Amino acid sequence: MYRVNGKQRRVKLCPLGSPISAVRAAYEDFMTGRKFTIGRIIKEYTDYHVFKSLAISTQRDYLGAIDKLLPVFGDMAPHLLRVIQVQKYMDLRTSKKRANLERTVLMNVYKWAITRYDEIMQNPAAKAMPFKLKPRNRYMTDSEYVAIHNVATLPVKVAMDLSYLLAARQCDILKLKWSDVHDDGIYIRQSKTGKAQIKEINQDVQAVLDQV
Repeated sequence: MYRVNGKQRRVKLCPLGSPISAVRAAYEDFMTGRKFTIGRIIKEYTDYHVFKSLAISTQRDYLGAIDKLLPVFGDMAPHLLRVIQVQKYMDLRTSKKRANLERTVLMNVYKWAITRYDEIMQNPAAKAMPFKLKPRNRYMTDSEYVAIHNVATLPVKVAMDLSYLLAARQCDILKLKWSDVHDDGIYIRQSKTGKAQIKEINQDVQAVLDQV
């Protein structure tokens, strides 16, 4: 017997009366086939509606973190992961910001899985210590903006100007289509929050649009 999502299941490994060696071999084949690994619970988490309800940009960031986590932890049994292993993994990452993100993703995967599998009793990633990051202490100056704008191609200039005039994120500007431009404004759905907005087309915005 084994458990899936908290429910007991039965499976016949081999005929009754089989030698112990055959039973052990059948058991190993069964466990290999089930592949109850961290990679498996990550896959189940990303297929679940909790993950799919995240903002597209967040999903993209999480998938990037997962690409780093899988080669290291993917084949490990979830209940064998320890805090010290997560912490050592983070210590070896060059980017402390990425290390924090990957810890967060692993923590959320375990938070999701711990209520669904009896085999998982704790969340080791939650106990690992995130790195303290220095907040950004400067913004691009006007002269830096102008210097980039002067040498940029027309598509880049248009994107820069619209991002500034509409107070919109780069990713939201880059996915704009002409069908998003209406008489009452420019329709933008924020990738980060999912919030829909209508941005006014004033004289400056119209002048940028006329260049396209």
